[in-house]
Amino acid sequence: MKTATVCFSEFWSNNSLPPVGHEFYMVDMTFNNYGGETRLEAFDEPQRTNMSHEPRVEGWLGETDNINKQALGKWRIVEVLSKRAPQYYNQGVKVKIEKVP
Repeated sequence: MKTATVCFSEFWSNNSLPPVGHEFYMVDMTFNNYGGETRLEAFDEPQRTNMSHEPRVEGWLGETDNINKQALGKWRIVEVLSKRAPQYYNQGVKVKIEKVP
């Protein structure tokens, strides 16, 4: 189990927090144009590689427009630590998560 700050677009757009038990595929996004800023993003399905377009649960997805993407597997929320939805998408939600086997 680990604590992470993750960006959940589906909940941010509704100004809500993700529920405990929510499962998602996590991707590490590194923005090379902005000094290597990194953030974790949640997706409902595995993301695709940038060349072969095959879905990938874990491993390197590629780099497009100076954004490097690494799939980190499927995760489940154990506890939501943030008290309210973030004002801006890139602020993310602080959660305790565990890897789904």
